[in-house]
Amino acid sequence: MVAAVSAGGAGAVFWMWVTAIIGSSTAFVEATLAQLYKEKDPLYGGYRGGPA
Repeated sequence: MVAAVSAGGAGAVFWMWVTAIIGSSTAFVEATLAQLYKEKDPLYGGYRGGPA
């Protein structure tokens, strides 16, 4: 983070936060959709799919 601030100024921290929020929201949506669309595996009796 010190390198980002010294190279890009205080705006670099803002863009690091924006990137973190986008990444977190993407992971949340992916895990939510994986829970919604997982299906029962007839061979083993468990579930197939779901979050990694």
